[in-house]
Amino acid sequence: MNSHMSHGSAAEDTREMVQFPPDMQTHFLGNMRDHLQTLNEIVDALARDDYAAASKAATERLGLDSPSAAGCKPPSPQQVSRPPGNRSPKPETMEEMMEAYMPEAMRGIGLSMHTAASGFAKAAMTQDRAGTMAALSHVTQNCVSCHSSYRLR
Repeated sequence: MNSHMSHGSAAEDTREMVQFPPDMQTHFLGNMRDHLQTLNEIVDALARDDYAAASKAATERLGLDSPSAAGCKPPSPQQVSRPPGNRSPKPETMEEMMEAYMPEAMRGIGLSMHTAASGFAKAAMTQDRAGTMAALSHVTQNCVSCHSSYRLR
């Protein structure tokens, strides 16, 4: 059993606690559930040898260009150029909230997952089963890494 994934009391849980405002936590957990649902749809499509459906799901819902990837990407040049005193006191966009509240290493894992998902989408279109499954493993390795390192509750 992974020492990070203890089933005992919260005091035994060694994962880093991430403090999100309640609305952001609700949104973030919804994204995580959608990621899991998408992974399930990808596995189901692969079980049916429907590589196109697996690729489409990865591209639209997990890949670098998906809406859920926005908060993990590095800040835009406009965001970086603003001095800290000129940033809005309350982050408004998901990108601003992620920048304000999400640990940089956690964002890095998220970006790696979204990058791997885009790689998976390309691999799936080759219809090479071994390569596709290896690429899917890169996606899920990032999920395991993040969930083993961080918690919201």
